This record gives sequence, C-alpha cells and structure tokens, in this order.
Amino acid sequence: MINDYYSNNAIIKIIKNKIASEDVVELRDFLKPKIAKKLFKNMEKLKFLREEKLMSHSYGYSTNSSVLKIVINEIIPFILDITTIKDMDLSIVKITHKDYILLHEDKHKLFILELTNEWDDTYGGRITFSDGSGTTKNITTRFNSFILSNGKLRFFIKYSHNKSKNKHKYMIIGRFK
Repeated sequence: MINDYYSNNAIIKIIKNKIASEDVVELRDFLKPKIAKKLFKNMEKLKFLREEKLMSHSYGYSTNSSVLKIVINEIIPFILDITTIKDMDLSIVKITHKDYILLHEDKHKLFILELTNEWDDTYGGRITFSDGSGTTKNITTRFNSFILSNGKLRFFIKYSHNKSKNKHKYMIIGRFK
C-alpha cells in the first residue's frame, strides 16, 4: 500500500534523521496511486458527523472502521519503523465551507495523510504549523501527501471560506500519545 520508495531502509533512515532535525516533514506520493485513489473514493462515500466547538474547531469527522483498518494495517507499521510511538488517536476529517481548526495550545507529535483532490489553497483550509510566536510553516495541499510533525510545533487549519463551496478536503489525522 505504501509507495515502495518509502519501504527502502536507506530512505527510512533519511526520514528518521529529517524528523529529528526538522519540525515538519512532508512525504509526497506516499501511498501507491491506485490505493490513494481508492481510499479517497471510500472517504467520499462516508457519512460524516459535524462537530463544532467555536473556540477550537468546526469540521466533519468519521470513525469508519474500514478506512481506519487500512491505516492501521498499512501505515502504522511504517510509523513504528520511523518513530518510537506506541499509541495514537486516529480521526478522519472532512473540511468544507466555513470549517477550521484553531491553533492548539498543546503540541502533539502527529501525522496527516492528505487525500484531497481538486483543492486550491486559495479556498482556505491550508494546514499550517506554528511555534506560537509568529514562525509558521505552510503545507500546500497535495493529494496523497503524508505530513509528519515531531511535536515541536502546533498546527491549525485555516478557515475555509466562500471559494470552497461544494468542495471537500479529506484527511486522516493521527495524534501520537
């Protein structure tokens, strides 16, 4: 399921070193293309529950077991190869018009698997990491990218404004415990 490139031991070593030295690492074309497209299609069909907490976030979420099973069986072994993490919370998130995640006070090691087709960052909804004092790292939305954070930065998702009407941004977020 994971792109064969990321299964190479030399590449895994490079990724480990990057995670240790950089706050955020992005791995492009993370899943094999057919798998990424299939996972995206499955996510489009999910029923999402709305969760709105004014001072925290607004988005749709799902705990669909068939999608999360793919993550658990295929992605978690990769994460265990590159980190010492033993446990995490997983969520499937759908960002639409007027959705956001505010900058959290707590810092988490986490991953975000971006599975969004046809999204333009001018719609809003951009993933941004920040140290809380003005230094930021923006992540451009790319289908099938895997973002890892070493927990030194906090993240937020910019408000998704009127240009995003009828558009959906899908991602799987894993927060390490």
